[in-house]
Amino acid sequence: MVDAEVTVNGNHPDPGDAGKTAGARDTTTGDAEATNGPRTSAANVSDGGPRTATGDVGATDGPRTAAANASDGGPRTATGDVEATDGPRTAAADASDGGPRTATGDVEATDGPRTATGDVEATDGPRTDATDGTKTGDAPRTAAAEAATGDMAQGIATADLQASGGAPRTAAADADAAVGGPRTEPADATKPSDAQQTAAADAAKADSARDAATAHTESATGGPRTAAAEAEAEATVRGPRTEPAETGASDGGPHTTVAAADATVGGRHTAAADAGAISSGPHTEETDAGASDGGPHTAATNAEITVNGKRTPIGEVPVHTTALDWLRGLGLTGCKEGCAEGECGACAILVARPGVGVPTDLVAINACLAPVGSLDGQEVWTAEGLGGAELHPVQREMAVRGGSQCGYCTPGFVCSMAAEYYRGDRATTGDHHAPNGFDIHALSGNLCRCTGYRPIRDAAHALGSPAESDPLAQRRKHNAPEAVATRWHSEGRDYLRPSGWEEALRLRRDRPDATFVAGSTDWGVEVNIRGVRADCVVALDRLPELQILEFAEDTLEIGAGLSLTEIERRLDGRVPLLSDLMPQFASRLIRNAATLGGNLGTGSPIGDSAPVLLALDAGVVLSSVDGDREVPLAEYFTGYRQSVRRPDELIRSVRIPLPLAGTTAFHKVAKRRFDDISSVAVAFALSLEDNRVRTVAIGLGGVAATPIRARDTEAALIGQPWTEETVRTAAEVLRGEGTPMDDHRASAAYRAATLGRSLLKLHADSLEGARA
Repeated sequence: MVDAEVTVNGNHPDPGDAGKTAGARDTTTGDAEATNGPRTSAANVSDGGPRTATGDVGATDGPRTAAANASDGGPRTATGDVEATDGPRTAAADASDGGPRTATGDVEATDGPRTATGDVEATDGPRTDATDGTKTGDAPRTAAAEAATGDMAQGIATADLQASGGAPRTAAADADAAVGGPRTEPADATKPSDAQQTAAADAAKADSARDAATAHTESATGGPRTAAAEAEAEATVRGPRTEPAETGASDGGPHTTVAAADATVGGRHTAAADAGAISSGPHTEETDAGASDGGPHTAATNAEITVNGKRTPIGEVPVHTTALDWLRGLGLTGCKEGCAEGECGACAILVARPGVGVPTDLVAINACLAPVGSLDGQEVWTAEGLGGAELHPVQREMAVRGGSQCGYCTPGFVCSMAAEYYRGDRATTGDHHAPNGFDIHALSGNLCRCTGYRPIRDAAHALGSPAESDPLAQRRKHNAPEAVATRWHSEGRDYLRPSGWEEALRLRRDRPDATFVAGSTDWGVEVNIRGVRADCVVALDRLPELQILEFAEDTLEIGAGLSLTEIERRLDGRVPLLSDLMPQFASRLIRNAATLGGNLGTGSPIGDSAPVLLALDAGVVLSSVDGDREVPLAEYFTGYRQSVRRPDELIRSVRIPLPLAGTTAFHKVAKRRFDDISSVAVAFALSLEDNRVRTVAIGLGGVAATPIRARDTEAALIGQPWTEETVRTAAEVLRGEGTPMDDHRASAAYRAATLGRSLLKLHADSLEGARA
């Protein structure tokens, strides 16, 4: 093999440093300078061999590739590391066996996969904050130019990702046009042809209207740059593809890479199985789900989604494809992946849901967690679809108040902010409400790593009310789409949405292999982070039988499929303990999808809803084809992630007895005040009569293998005067409840001390409230 070299930051290191062995294709790994944008470099292929150069995938959507200087006639790929919060990173490794080289480094979170909140709280792996992902290299970071300018144009200026000719661009071209002109690579990179330079100039002219909005970001990155030819990347997408199941195969032979095709849908997986389905031609590969039939995907029958006002068939994609990957496959790359578990909000989109007080509410959700099949028959808006010839009011305020710097998170902020902008019952009072009624908790699920939150908050607080002529304001006056029955088979797997509750129960009986989901805030993490693939997924969200919220004389019944946000808004403070829970349960983006049925169904000992429902003495209604039965929640959990629910049963609703206790509180101890998993959760519900404890129920989470009732403490309080002496005695009992353990969230001693202090706090707060 002729000596090969890779130009790194303008230098020419000794090829021997990489440990290359002649006679084999090399897979070298480049360092990543920043956390939020893949780097690409033009390839010098001197002998006419094929080249693969990937453009901007949108930071965290998949492996980054750069074509290396190859003189031996075969393609080579250089894999950069995936962004810190997105999965395993690859690092350069010495290979002396003549085969391709891949070395897997640690995940950014050194202690395991992170879990999002809400239903996702049920996952047990330790988590790290999304803000821990920033990495810096020796060279200046250039990620802002790739992610910020294009994405800021999408999030603020609503740029569609089309080149000057009007045709959709491949992912390889995203970065160039988004910056407003060609990018300049190191001096020894292949010089673009005249035709390519002319096309880039045309794209720059087409993007000139967005230059003002992105100028501050572009200047920070050192100016425009040129990437590898768009035509080559586009050719990679359009043709049939064949690849081995593992990119690190050791046969020493050439690989047919699929970098550009992966970028089309933001594919994250090693074999790029998900991404390939979007390309124009069929592909043969081992998917990361384990399918080996090599056949084409079977599209969902008549499945389509209305995206930004346009009806769009879902097409040929695997059933586990997320809405995020699917939207990026359409070229709507304002939607980003920053964490793949619902914590950062970069993937936020708007969906039409049945409204509270109006026919339709526009609700923001995490597209990285939602299976694309869950949106069959629904309406969706991305940041690109908000504005038209002029900026949307939310986009305009974000731009003029400096609410965007690198721009990576901006489209997600715009969608979350737009959902609150269109909320019809905005109140002007409350701890987190601005004078314009904007609830800043609407942005609690969106993280920003560079701009800072003050200018974003300023933009939110400056918003007025939608104009009467606003198209989305007009859309709210008409009914939201109903859920449609979905039948979707692909690669031996099924995604089903039953036509009604009876069919759902039959599926539960007849398909023991099926996974039943509602909001997918837990299941989406399993799919994205752990690579879990179910043979059959059955969607229960939006089934009318699970959407009830009914007050009777002695009970309140809440449907298992009602989202937490819908519960909060429909109750409107009538159950104070649930009102205390909601702001502390994950983020608004999670609560817009998460359900009580899902949170209880996972059986997690740290799910936030269980302690509250235990304190409310709630029962769980379990249904099967044989009928319904009600089980007290205190008797529902039998062990870690285990319950009395039979394999043929589904959770139908939660019933809360009335009247409610008069003294209640929910105390959650976590690393952060909001959007975090509990170290300890305590819920109290007491009825006092003549200053004596008449009834008491205390629910605990995070101190045992299951959520539990604090029975000994309840016995120490019942019938006793509500005095400091009584409370201090009971607090010592409460410290000994459960079997707390030491883990990365808290020590057993800290958890025990927290339990005791929580009862003292409840007593002090109740006395202060009585004086007020």
